[in-house]
Amino acid sequence: MYTIKVIAMPKYPKYLLTIKKLKEMILIGKFKPGARIPADRELLKCFDVSYMTFRRAMNEICGAGIIERRGRHGSFISRSALAIIGLKKTLFVYRTWEGPFFDDLLNVAVKSIEQRGRLPSIIHFKEGVGRTLISALEQGESVILYGGLGPRDFGDDFDRMMKAAEESGSLLVALGAEVPAGIPRVKADDEKAMVLALERLRADGHSQIALIAPSAYLSSELYSRISLWFDHIRTLGLRANAMDFFIGIGHWQHLHELRTLIEGRLANRPAGVSAVICLGNAELLAMLSACRNLHIEVPKDLSVILVGDCSIIELLNPPISAVSVDLEQHMEVLLQMITEKERGEAIPVDIKLVCPFYIERESVVRFRADGDCHKA
Repeated sequence: MYTIKVIAMPKYPKYLLTIKKLKEMILIGKFKPGARIPADRELLKCFDVSYMTFRRAMNEICGAGIIERRGRHGSFISRSALAIIGLKKTLFVYRTWEGPFFDDLLNVAVKSIEQRGRLPSIIHFKEGVGRTLISALEQGESVILYGGLGPRDFGDDFDRMMKAAEESGSLLVALGAEVPAGIPRVKADDEKAMVLALERLRADGHSQIALIAPSAYLSSELYSRISLWFDHIRTLGLRANAMDFFIGIGHWQHLHELRTLIEGRLANRPAGVSAVICLGNAELLAMLSACRNLHIEVPKDLSVILVGDCSIIELLNPPISAVSVDLEQHMEVLLQMITEKERGEAIPVDIKLVCPFYIERESVVRFRADGDCHKA
């Protein structure tokens, strides 16, 4: 039987040291992939820890896929154990699933993390997940938060997550999320996105432009986007009273309710409004459905641009022009920050802006003073 002396260290709880030693035993070949390992009570003799501590370490290492429990047959080192141990894990935590955009986002996240030689772990946020993230950060694994996740979601666990990242040298970083000071953040340049959309419409002769945004849920992020729209409407000389063309959406739970709300606003929109900018996929789809009910043709009667992009948008009829948030570039910036942190480099706590770009499709046409439109 192997004897391993565990030396307690202030920053690392004993269960983490136990995990470390178990991984070392696998790496040096004492336990080989596919091999059965001794029962917990017998294996415990190799470690100077309590049974409770050992069980916690085993549960976590099993959860990581390094050891597999097979009921009455015992526990075995997984075939992929060496690959898992040798890879740095990056956890991507998201709040909700909202259709094709999130499908694209998660696919890009997994692909980008794997291309960096890391092991991706996609986690759907739920109550209690903070403890999982604390453990990962304590072990030097990086965590990416998406969707505005912050202190209100994690409660007391949030401060412990921050502390774990600081002590282990790992990185807790946010993607496009509203987080408190102290966490590095990467997001799209909203101002540039709004300017691109407005300038493209102005270039095609549109001077009265509506904005569709979910005003019932005005986060500071969304409020900032709406403010930017107002500012640039005036700056570009498109309309003195921009508020006339803000289609704020009230409370809704289902897409058909959202469609009904938008339909009412579109039916009573000010005369001369010839273009719409949508700030979300749900708003876009509901707006297109409302247009069909009102016999408004896109783009003949109403040009449309989406801020954001996903694979399904180009499959619509017509395909929708968009300002892309460039998910791959976002992930590249995030992962570079994580790599620099692991090298011991200082990571400035500020917002890194990723410049978006315009995607020309078929939902924007040129507007003429006589009210007629034709494709640009």
